[in-house]
Amino acid sequence: MTKNEAMLAYVQQCPDIRRLYFTTAEMTPDAVQITASSVETSAQAAYVDGSRLRYLDYSLIWFRPLAVVPVRNPATGAYNQAVAEVDNIQSIIDWVEAQNDAQNLPNFGEGYVVDSVRCLQAVPQLLGIDNSYSPPMARYTFTLRVEFLDLTRCNL
Repeated sequence: MTKNEAMLAYVQQCPDIRRLYFTTAEMTPDAVQITASSVETSAQAAYVDGSRLRYLDYSLIWFRPLAVVPVRNPATGAYNQAVAEVDNIQSIIDWVEAQNDAQNLPNFGEGYVVDSVRCLQAVPQLLGIDNSYSPPMARYTFTLRVEFLDLTRCNL
């Protein structure tokens, strides 16, 4: 299993993700796109035994219909849907943190030991709005950083 396949399997465990795409996505409500957003990087020079601490970043992008009502509309009492949308996406960030705390981590296979998966943002960020869809789609994002020990060049 490749690192990308391992990350797909890991993220698919989240109960709040219903439709997951890798690299490209159909821009429909509840679609989640995952893509490697950085080159695999060494965090430092190799250890004495040849192993290296490395990290790999993945961006998750969640597509949601754009909410266009005020935070609270006094005339109708309507509540802003955008707050609920961000809370839904926040639940994925919370799930990742809980999995990390429980050491339920992706398996990168022989020669690799995953140390942690962490969100680099505390809250989802609005990446942009695509008005070419009806209704317009908001794109929210956050980044997962996977830190792992690469033992493939270990001398011992």
